[in-house]
Amino acid sequence: MSFTGLKLGYYLVDSTLGTLCSLDTTNPSVTMKEKNGAPTNVKTVQEDSTGNYGEKNDADIGQTVNYKSTITAQAGAENYVFHDKMSAGLTFKEVTGIILNGTTVDPSKYTVVTEGLTDDCTFEVRFAQVFCDTLKADDEIVISYSATVNKNAVVAGDGNSNTSKLEYGEKGKTTTTPPSTTKTYTWDVDVFKYTKDGETEKALADAKFTLSKNDNGSSPIALVSEGNNVYRVATADDTNTVTEITTDATGRFTIQGLDSDTYYLTETAAPAGYNKLADPITIVIGENGVVNATADAPQGVNEVKVLNNSGSELPSTGGMGTTIFYILGAILVVGAGVLLVVRRRMNSEK
Repeated sequence: MSFTGLKLGYYLVDSTLGTLCSLDTTNPSVTMKEKNGAPTNVKTVQEDSTGNYGEKNDADIGQTVNYKSTITAQAGAENYVFHDKMSAGLTFKEVTGIILNGTTVDPSKYTVVTEGLTDDCTFEVRFAQVFCDTLKADDEIVISYSATVNKNAVVAGDGNSNTSKLEYGEKGKTTTTPPSTTKTYTWDVDVFKYTKDGETEKALADAKFTLSKNDNGSSPIALVSEGNNVYRVATADDTNTVTEITTDATGRFTIQGLDSDTYYLTETAAPAGYNKLADPITIVIGENGVVNATADAPQGVNEVKVLNNSGSELPSTGGMGTTIFYILGAILVVGAGVLLVVRRRMNSEK
């Protein structure tokens, strides 16, 4: 920036970084250097599986996600206001704390504002000027806060963004740091229930399944039907939740809103005339949403296929079922043994 055509004399120069400079020279050409630097802001989000903070994470719908925005302050700080905007799939919970150079900042030094905002932000943190006046070059302010992944979350795709920036400078002439953005992803898995008719895969209706993070199928995940064989992970305020999915004539269903993790799909009831699976099917969702990737197939599968074979499962409780055949068989074996002994005795007496 340059000022030209000025008359010789005395001038007071003010900058958005808080520097005041008195110009009292008659030299027609003067160069001034700003002594205060511009602050910066870097936002990160926590990956729950590792505890580490970075540019992205993944989570279940309904899960709480933790964020940190680190502001590197500069001397001469004026009117620091932190802005954060969350996408529709994230619901702001709270600011959990602010730390300056490792020491907790007293809440009286800032105000968290969530209402009456005019710049499309989700919330702001407005720092008191008395706090700004204490800041020195490269002081580090860490703002910690949280949000919940809600039922409007984007599944896979571009993820769910959260963007922050710091506004600073003289009132009426403020500027902002460049936006800093994180992405929170949530994933889905497609399932196909079928049997083999020769080489043809035939969809099976009336199979029942639950999804769990336990290998024995216990504590199944609560789900909400979205229609068209799509289910999503339930949130705390959802009603009419289910834990069991029943296949229709297509044999297909989709579960949305899952974290990258290991899951177990348990068949709780098989269609009439088919054997129920003895063990749960393991489903592994990778950090990029890839399902059941292997060394030979790093791109994973498009859907998890569940094959059922026809047959009858022996009942463990209730009526006699096929147990009667075991009883009759045992009687025949015993009878044959008795007959053999009698014949041998008759032969020996001759």
